[in-house]
Amino acid sequence: MTTRDTRDSDGARRHGGGVRSWLAPALGLLAGLAVLSMAACSDPLEVNDPDIAQPGQLTGPEGLEAQLNGAIGDFAQAYGGNSTGGGGTEGQILATALFTDEMKHSGTFPTRVEMDARRVRVRNGTLGNFFYNLHRARRSAERTASAYTQSDSVEAVDQPVALLQNLAGYSYIFFGETFCAGVPFSRVTETGELEYGDGMSTQEMFNTAISRFDQASSRAQNAGAQDLQYLSQVGRARALLNQGQYQPAADAVSGVPTDWEYEIQYSTNTARQENGTMTLSAVFERYSTVNEEGGGIDYMDAYLNGDPRTPWTVAPDSTGFDTAVLMFYELKYPQRDSPIPLASGIEARLIEAEAALQQSDPDAWEQIHNDLRARLDTSAVGPIEADTMSMGQMVDFHFRERALWLWLTGHRLGDMRRLVRQYGRSASTVYPSGEYFKAQYGTYGDQVVFPIPFEETNNPNFETCTNTNA
Repeated sequence: MTTRDTRDSDGARRHGGGVRSWLAPALGLLAGLAVLSMAACSDPLEVNDPDIAQPGQLTGPEGLEAQLNGAIGDFAQAYGGNSTGGGGTEGQILATALFTDEMKHSGTFPTRVEMDARRVRVRNGTLGNFFYNLHRARRSAERTASAYTQSDSVEAVDQPVALLQNLAGYSYIFFGETFCAGVPFSRVTETGELEYGDGMSTQEMFNTAISRFDQASSRAQNAGAQDLQYLSQVGRARALLNQGQYQPAADAVSGVPTDWEYEIQYSTNTARQENGTMTLSAVFERYSTVNEEGGGIDYMDAYLNGDPRTPWTVAPDSTGFDTAVLMFYELKYPQRDSPIPLASGIEARLIEAEAALQQSDPDAWEQIHNDLRARLDTSAVGPIEADTMSMGQMVDFHFRERALWLWLTGHRLGDMRRLVRQYGRSASTVYPSGEYFKAQYGTYGDQVVFPIPFEETNNPNFETCTNTNA
């Protein structure tokens, strides 16, 4: 039911190979730090905490590798979540899925109800965890990239730095797509002091992402790391698309194969390493697949009608953790260690299709969509004819296709915001609206972005969001 592994016409599998080589050993952050600490013990009566690595242990090749592993683990947590805590920890994918029309809350956490109803208060613990996990991933990637470039003990730095700059770039994209304008970006200096950062506008966040992707691209080319080069191309295009630069975005993904995909790996070694997007649905039963939530996309009906892109199934006990909401498990990620796509050639083609639409080239737009739909190899998803559609209908169709192709990969909120910001749609016709299904609120709220957590008011450079529009 998945499209993670695809094949060329000659039957050869195409895959983001750089992902597996870097991520397979890398998610054992705690285990790696434990080995470092235990190796430092010479007196059996003098025991160090095995979960704490001292600064001196994070220098040299082994120390840099530990930092790399930690940065990758931090990003995996910020992106896909994990199984820690009583009800799991959501990452970028689930937090935005709940806020949009991709998933609904089938648990009892009031903080998650706020997110589902688009009524998020700044004093929301789930918001705070999500926000700071993303900041942790961003700083881990940037700090570790800097450590590699400043090291005299490691010769081959281009490939790890390319990976780290790509991860940093995606972190800035997530901030720009998810939160209001004015997100502050602080850092911890080399001496361990907190250096408070200023707030960035949404455009500045995307510009910073582009800068990181440009650095990643240069390093990837030097290293001959094709997968990391493609990753930087798609990331750069995504940032440009968010800025309304459609043709430059399409140009950026030129040469990215349609059957290419870059995955973030997960593992069953520890709860921190598990795919939280899967476990919060099928294990903890806090997130349920949804159909046309508040007037949204028909994810469940599409699958029932033969479209394989949004697979789901009925939970064995029918209801979720709250024993009230009907529970439907997502099946895109069927296992605790299922990998999650971060970028793909399909996304590249969708970006090119949108540029064609903006250039008033319906024939090219139609061809791209039909080529992609043919890959599903089912009569339930057949070809389309652009000459039967108005411009508004083509926009509707395009964003529905993006919603289905990119389901549960953290794209939907960015697309909803673009529909309002770039296409002039009203928020009430794009976001879930009308009657809300839980008793806490009678209707959905009117938020179109996440606020910045209250804890950030400790930053003297921050007061509040500078813009809460889409």
